[in-house]
Amino acid sequence: MEIYITSSIAGFIAFDEKLNIIDYNLFKEDDIPLNFVKIENNEILTEEIDLISGLIKNNDNIIIESNIRLSNYISHLGTEYKDKIHIQTPNRGGNYLRSNLGNVLSEIGFFDSEELDNSKRLDNNSKKNK
Repeated sequence: MEIYITSSIAGFIAFDEKLNIIDYNLFKEDDIPLNFVKIENNEILTEEIDLISGLIKNNDNIIIESNIRLSNYISHLGTEYKDKIHIQTPNRGGNYLRSNLGNVLSEIGFFDSEELDNSKRLDNNSKKNK
């Protein structure tokens, strides 16, 4: 099975071939700003390695959306997995995440789905202004 791994502001998310969320590793709230900078600086984060490590043994292909060299991942995960790990930017999981960001973040529990409902926010704001 192919697994697509991508990063978000919430952490790292793994999708299966049908783009169902199969696992994720969220950042601690206080670590989000620093982790975002680390991702932008092409650092491999522990949260990503932990997610990949949990999935790699039982799956054929792990397709990571990243600008980091494949050899860097292999050095963290072990050479025995070099044929299972692939880099593809963008990948299907990342495209799906960006197209469905609110729903995905809500599904993994990053925040309450009501926070995304702008119509409720607009209704509440207009009621406050009256």
